[in-house]
Amino acid sequence: MKCQEFHKENDELYSFTQGGTIENLKFENGLEKSQIDQLMLKLKEKEIINNELENELYEVNETLSTLNRKYKVI
Repeated sequence: MKCQEFHKENDELYSFTQGGTIENLKFENGLEKSQIDQLMLKLKEKEIINNELENELYEVNETLSTLNRKYKVI
């Protein structure tokens, strides 16, 4: 019984490999990895832009605070 199960599994694996299924899965996996890499690059770019905008906002707030202090003195 156990031998029959192993034989069946071997036949399934052989069919799996002969049909190119493994190669197709490897190819699809490569594509997905490439897409993930591209998305990670875009995410890093967006983080850089976000940091730049936060810095600009900080500078604008500092300028506004300075102008408000000057206005109160006048």
